[in-house]
Amino acid sequence: MRGYIAVVNRRGSRGYSAEVVGVPGCECRAATVEGALHGAKETLRRHVEAGRELPEPRPSHDMIAEVSRRAAVAGACLRAA
Repeated sequence: MRGYIAVVNRRGSRGYSAEVVGVPGCECRAATVEGALHGAKETLRRHVEAGRELPEPRPSHDMIAEVSRRAAVAGACLRAA
């Protein structure tokens, strides 16, 4: 599967933030990991609907490397449509 890599980082006592790697402005903050990922997916969907240019999707196995490189707490491979 190919998709957009999202990484989740802990924000101290303020919950979590998820960023879609390589897509400027595509991030979300939430109280939980699941909430942050859900918000990032919705933001990615809105980018697509607005016709914004996106980078090429990446192989899902790249997600593990991104999570490790960024010392993130979680990651996901999101589909744009």
